[in-house]
Amino acid sequence: MLPLLFAPFVALAQVPPLTLEQLPRPTMPPGERGPVVPAQVERWRQEAKALEYGDGGRRDEVAAAKLYCRAARYGDAEAQYSLGWMLTNARGIQRNDAEAAHLFAAAAEQGMAQAQNMLD
Repeated sequence: MLPLLFAPFVALAQVPPLTLEQLPRPTMPPGERGPVVPAQVERWRQEAKALEYGDGGRRDEVAAAKLYCRAARYGDAEAQYSLGWMLTNARGIQRNDAEAAHLFAAAAEQGMAQAQNMLD
């Protein structure tokens, strides 16, 4: 009986992490066609943060990485930093130090001190 209780958790543990190539390209969700505005990018970052930490409900690091990636591709420094941190720590996505450094550099160029600290 006990093995049956833990079977779903074992199955989750065996799912391989995402790679950066598997993250979505910046496209607008259905119903939001048109030019991207800063408020949309900020919303993606806020949704990603809520999913990363489980604020307000479920915790889903894979979905968080996807949303951070979408916002990062539109130049959001906080999303670039957060996705870089997830890449460095293999949280929801496969570890990739080179890509993380690229994201930290992009965020640092926009004045984010935390990102610069990750590069030092």
